[in-house]
Amino acid sequence: MFKFLTATFFFFIVEFDLLAQNLVLNPGFDCGIDQCYYTIDPEDFESFVCDWSCPTYGTSDIFSTQLEDVSCYGFMPDNGINKEARQVRIGSQLPRSGSRFAGIYTYGLNEYREYLQGTLASTLTPGQTYCAEMYVSLASNVGHACNNIGMHFHEDRIWDDGTYSLNVEPQVVETNIVNDSLNWVRIIGPFEATAPFGFLTIGNFANNTLTSIEQKPFSKSPYGPWAYYFVEDVAVYPFVPHHFTITGNNSICLGEFANIYADGQLENVKWTPLLDTTNVISTGRLLHVSPEYTTAYVVSGNNCSVVVKDTVIVDVKPVKQINLGNDTTLCEGDFITLDAGTGYVKYSWQDNSTEQVLKVNAAGKYSVWAEQENGCKRYDEIMIKTQGVPGIDIGDERLLCEGPQELRIRGDSATYTWSTGSHDAFIIVDDPGTYWVIAENACGQTVDSVVVHSVNDIFIPNFVSANQDGYNDKFVIEGIGSHQKVNASIYNRWGDLIFSDDNYDGTWPRDLVKLSSGTYYYILVLPGCREFRGWLDLVNP
Repeated sequence: MFKFLTATFFFFIVEFDLLAQNLVLNPGFDCGIDQCYYTIDPEDFESFVCDWSCPTYGTSDIFSTQLEDVSCYGFMPDNGINKEARQVRIGSQLPRSGSRFAGIYTYGLNEYREYLQGTLASTLTPGQTYCAEMYVSLASNVGHACNNIGMHFHEDRIWDDGTYSLNVEPQVVETNIVNDSLNWVRIIGPFEATAPFGFLTIGNFANNTLTSIEQKPFSKSPYGPWAYYFVEDVAVYPFVPHHFTITGNNSICLGEFANIYADGQLENVKWTPLLDTTNVISTGRLLHVSPEYTTAYVVSGNNCSVVVKDTVIVDVKPVKQINLGNDTTLCEGDFITLDAGTGYVKYSWQDNSTEQVLKVNAAGKYSVWAEQENGCKRYDEIMIKTQGVPGIDIGDERLLCEGPQELRIRGDSATYTWSTGSHDAFIIVDDPGTYWVIAENACGQTVDSVVVHSVNDIFIPNFVSANQDGYNDKFVIEGIGSHQKVNASIYNRWGDLIFSDDNYDGTWPRDLVKLSSGTYYYILVLPGCREFRGWLDLVNP
């Protein structure tokens, strides 16, 4: 946090004008001559770094990725090669931009400090607010981290050859300890120019007593409590206020989503409920919420570290729910009345009817939109099927031949009751007889039956009297059922085939003129079952 933050601003936002010109000359330290050795004479510093100088005898440093001699102390990142073995490499880092960056001690024994004094492109306007920022990274091979890294703006160039520390008041200062040696940490804050400042100085302007330090674990530093930081991308911009504009739909019906936009050049935008500002529910410009009741939200962001806030109320209009009921099935010929309910001013059914109720008797999907007086709409739909009494079929007569048979119901879904007491969709039978089943649903019941014959009960006559008296006139096989297929072949006494039918229907003899009385031989085949052979006598008057 910054010591200059003393109030929270509501209902407006101060934005950082990203298009404004950076007033710091050579902000990334990229202009200048690369230095190999670890010490630059303070009086010569500006000849190695354009527009920057040392205000004291503290020996500030410059690092570069462009040095041809990679063993130089000033070469970055650290590659383990050190030209001057007596001087341990301070750490390893890559530039945040460009190819160079600076480095200074911000804490040391006997109040030792190093500073970077920069030149502004033009003097600041007294009474004008500016935003100042820079990026720092803790050197990895020092033993400590510290706070109080700041920026002091002043009118005249500083040169103090009598001390290593400056006792001035910085306008922007980081009060937290910066202990990140992997990343570049942003230090930023606004200030008001109280004079036509033309210079800024970077460093720690507090004494050791007023500076907090933190020892780094596993440090490689051979020194005592020293803190050293790399410095990059220094900037100063005019601080321009902008109004905070809220847009979007903040009046919704229950169950809908509100999309609220926070317009403006904000950083670290976040949204919280007004009653619980510790609960961050969204980040960024958009708030996408669907509250169950009218709720107030706080949007906050910062620009140049100044926190600004605004409050948005999402009005939730109550909604009466429609319930057409669960999907259902109607019996053929019946009807149902669908009721969208009261409390609405407008109805619209799928067939464009506009009444509260709809009477239906056919299958299909039925739907309705209903609108309340407050403009909220609700929708519901229902699927309706129709059915009659169950249509079932357990098949034709059948023959028990080499074991039991399955009687299975074909047809509509229903509940079943068999003559055997079973309620399954099939039964297994091994005895001849008549079997029936009752199929029942909500619309009624249907009965079906089937006769099951046994091969053991088949009767084959051995005498046919073709006298047309209605008795034994035809060669009829009894006990097989009317749907049992029979392959029949009949031979005369000399072995000649005189009749053949693959689906014999019990109508032989058909042509009495050609037949004489006598004994005939038959072969009857029941496909999939068995074969019968025998003699029969025919009397043809």
